[in-house]
Amino acid sequence: MPRFVGTLVIALLSGAACAVPPAEEWDITAVRREGEVIVDAIMYAPVAPREAWAVLTDFERMAEFVPNLQSSQVLSKPGVHLVRIAQKGAGRLGPFSFPFESVREVELVPYEIMKAKNISGNMRKMQSTTRLFPEGTGTRLEYHLEVMPNYWVPPLIGPAFIRGGVRDQFRAIVGEMARRQGVAAPKPVEQLKPVEQ
Repeated sequence: MPRFVGTLVIALLSGAACAVPPAEEWDITAVRREGEVIVDAIMYAPVAPREAWAVLTDFERMAEFVPNLQSSQVLSKPGVHLVRIAQKGAGRLGPFSFPFESVREVELVPYEIMKAKNISGNMRKMQSTTRLFPEGTGTRLEYHLEVMPNYWVPPLIGPAFIRGGVRDQFRAIVGEMARRQGVAAPKPVEQLKPVEQ
């Protein structure tokens, strides 16, 4: 499902203050609300915020380490802290395949917040916020995504599919953070919760 990245990437973590789970636990939930799928996630990266930020904003190389992302490029930088990016890829779940493409505007507050909003593509709506918080020797990532595709998605699998996409995307991103810093990639235990329809 398109850009559960916000894409990624980048898509991007909103921070309702909730209890912070232990570093090995990731808390990811998805709900369907009036045609939208809303995902909230709390995750942990074993690197400092500055190193985590470097990977989250590596848009030109993102397709090298994010699953299902075929291309990613920076189109322009209309402001000091504003970037316009284009990404293409495909999400898959069993027999289902969902190609996606998007042009997004990403607002950056270095090492703290990344906000992404869909401008064009095959998503009717896609906006996300990613927040970074120092925690111990690493970084807590809080992610919030609101997405509404322009095409039909089976309602019974939509939220679970997007939640799985967010999980897989961030596992790859956090793995890349760890690889670049020469530390062991975490093996998070996802705290699965029932998907609300």
